[in-house]
Amino acid sequence: MGISIHKEIPSNVSTSGGNWHTTTTAKFNGLLRQIIIRANSESNCFDFYIKDENDISIFGREDVDGELNEQVCLPVKGPHTLAIINATSDEAFTVYLAIQEI
Repeated sequence: MGISIHKEIPSNVSTSGGNWHTTTTAKFNGLLRQIIIRANSESNCFDFYIKDENDISIFGREDVDGELNEQVCLPVKGPHTLAIINATSDEAFTVYLAIQEI
């Protein structure tokens, strides 16, 4: 059992209208250990959420300035929606999710 970057999520994404979202596949299983969301510019403020297949928010941060880098221990199984919303400018973001397979 190792920790790896979840490969199915594109690591470089761009917001449009201040928003970006994607839904993972059913292969999204294990313990989510670290979340890194980095805007291209440090001045870009955004919100980030993860919702489960029942549309229940399991993680959320608001008013993040430039970078979210947080260690967590969240069990995840099945499809989840990842969303960057309310970004102050449309630009590239780097998205990394470290998953420990169990």
